[in-house]
Amino acid sequence: MNEFYLIEKRISEIQSKIELYQELYGSEDSVASLNKNFPECFAKFQESLFFEIICRISALFDPASSRSDKNLTLDHLVTISDEAYSKEMHLVLESLKFDFKETGLKNIRNKLYAHNDLSAYMRKKKFATNITYKSLTSLLVNCFSFVRDLGIESGKVKQDQLIYRSTKLPKNRNGKALIDRLNNA
Repeated sequence: MNEFYLIEKRISEIQSKIELYQELYGSEDSVASLNKNFPECFAKFQESLFFEIICRISALFDPASSRSDKNLTLDHLVTISDEAYSKEMHLVLESLKFDFKETGLKNIRNKLYAHNDLSAYMRKKKFATNITYKSLTSLLVNCFSFVRDLGIESGKVKQDQLIYRSTKLPKNRNGKALIDRLNNA
């Protein structure tokens, strides 16, 4: 399995986590059900899932390498694509980077999660974010398309190979099913 397939898999995993987060915490009714049953537990689940989503999406946009270590990032894929990385692909990547920047995720990851910034924890810094289910889903769908297109152009992904990656948990074992069970317990 090469880097293109690995990053596609990573993107699909993040999409699955966002979908679960939305099912559990995306409506007042679902949050009320969680809080009615196990509020402390589900608060920890929410915090952990949010942390995972922020860090994993941010990692996609990290540099191609840190010191001498290569990173599995969009920029790394560019470095191994040679002449397949065209001006058009560059414009797509820059658009993705702009969309990522607009979410405000990088500041949250860097200040709160990666570095424990004291000003942020003392609430002296405020973060402007644009984090919605729609914006994150759109960003990841576009990242996936970029990876696939660059992979095909570089010959590192077979054009005729179809890979089905589900971004949703099975219907009877997803967040909605959990909420239903809690409500009917």
